[in-house]
Amino acid sequence: MPRRSPLLTLLVLALPGAAACWAWLGRLEPARDRLHELDGDLAAARAIAAGGATLRAERAALADGQAVFSRRLPTADEVRLDEFRRTVTAYAAEAGVLVTGLVPEPAPEGTGELPLEEFAFTIESRGGYAALTRFVRLVEHHRRLVRVERLLLEPGPALTPAAGGPQVMPLRMTLKLVTYAFR
Repeated sequence: MPRRSPLLTLLVLALPGAAACWAWLGRLEPARDRLHELDGDLAAARAIAAGGATLRAERAALADGQAVFSRRLPTADEVRLDEFRRTVTAYAAEAGVLVTGLVPEPAPEGTGELPLEEFAFTIESRGGYAALTRFVRLVEHHRRLVRVERLLLEPGPALTPAAGGPQVMPLRMTLKLVTYAFR
């Protein structure tokens, strides 16, 4: 019998084993690909779940912010002209200012898509500088949201000082206030 080389013998014996391994690995490759695909799906699902928790937290924060904002907005009754006039004249009396006119302005165009309705008022008043600044401060720090949009100070008609009181420079103030209410 001819003598075979040990390398050839090893090759002949290893070749069927290698082929069997190659076939076995070939069958595992689709499963491995599917496993990678499922891993990717699992990672995406975890990211969505984490985003859901973030979304819930953001939604809760938005609801809290809206609650705070709605507490600052006047109710529809508070925006009515007679209620607003009472509030403004009370602030004017506290500050020592004479309100000579309070006129509602027409609602601006283009607020239809907002859930808020805008109300604007122009207030004409007279008084000294210190009294007028007190009045503006009282109005802008009202418990409800009121925005001072325009302020105009002009020399006004002479004021008669109170008996023994200091002489004040008379001023006329025009003030535009804007507030909002939910529809």
